[in-house]
This record gives sequence, structure tokens and C-alpha cells, in this order.
Amino acid sequence: MTRAPSIISLQKIKDISLIALWGALMAAGAWIALPIGPVPISLQTFFIILAGFSLGAKAFFAAALYVLAGILGLPVFVGGMAGPAVLLGPTCGFVLAFPFAAIVAGLAKSKGPKVSSAGRLVLFGILATLFIYLGGAIGMKINLGITYKASVLMLLTFVPGDSLKILVATLVARSLERHFSQSGQVGTVLLGKDSKSSLDGPDSAGGQG
Repeated sequence: MTRAPSIISLQKIKDISLIALWGALMAAGAWIALPIGPVPISLQTFFIILAGFSLGAKAFFAAALYVLAGILGLPVFVGGMAGPAVLLGPTCGFVLAFPFAAIVAGLAKSKGPKVSSAGRLVLFGILATLFIYLGGAIGMKINLGITYKASVLMLLTFVPGDSLKILVATLVARSLERHFSQSGQVGTVLLGKDSKSSLDGPDSAGGQG
């Protein structure tokens, strides 16, 4: 019983570290972009989907941290954009949809040590991307004054690239799960999976018989 506080503290530290790590990766992805049209193509959505695949629902907090950092003034959005003015631009709907899309992608994460199926990852990756598209279409309608039809036509230009991002995120997520499932605590830390034996120590491992 005396070890419980340290176990809880370790779990909180791990969660906070993972959230910060994935938030930083999203910011890094935003700097890898092609300035095509009013809404550039970047890798931030790739890391949002991959965060969901890796963290599950906790990916919401990583994406929310990323969005909040940008709105507060850190240059973490595409092209170094930052500040509240982003909410008045064409990317507003996309940005605000990111945390919720991360939750959707997180629904694909398998429970326990089992590796997530490729089909499940692809499905929820598509659903997360469609959620981002929905937010983007609404944002462009409001801030650019264009019709929903025009928004949809603009979004179609993202489909090939986003399809590739989903496939790569699926391959990376499954590769990480396979690799780290054999690496004990290191893998659970990187993928956000709980490892009861690593937290409880040798006594619990001995109880396995």
C-alpha cells in the first residue's frame, strides 16, 4: 500500500511526457508543408492520426495542447502562423477539429498487448480525416465566404496525400507495437500502454506462476 503513491505519480509523469512529446511532433509536422492554396498540405495531420493510434483517447490532450500553444502565440502552425488571428483564417476549422479527430483515431488503439489490426487503423484513420475535413469545410465557409461545394472541391486536393498519410501511419503504428511489445517497459512508455508488471515490480511478476 505504501508504494501506491509512487506508482500513481509515475503514471502521471508518463502521461504528461507523452502528451508533450506528441504535441511537439504535431508542431514539427506543421513545419513540413507544401504551400498549396489557402490551406497548405503538411504533416501535422499525420502526427495527429499517429498520436491517436499510439495514445488512444489521451491523444486529445496532445492535440489540444498543440492547438492551445499556437493560439497563445507559439509559432507551431503551418508557416509559423500563431495567435488568435488563426481563428479568423481559412485553417480555423481544421485547427479546431484536430483534438476531436485525435480522439476518433484513438478509437483504433487495441487494448493490452495485442497489435491493432491494419483494417481497424485504416478505418478510424479515414474517419478522423473526414472529421478534419468537416471542420475545415465549415471554417472555410465562414472565414472565406465560399460555398460548401467549393470547400469540398478544395478538400478533394488533399485526398491523395491524406490517404498516403493514413497508410504510413498504420504501418508505423503496427511496427512500433510489434517492436516495443517485445521491449517491456520502454515500449509501454513510448506507446502509452500501461505495464502493470513494470510498475508493480518483481512481486507482481512472481505472481504469474
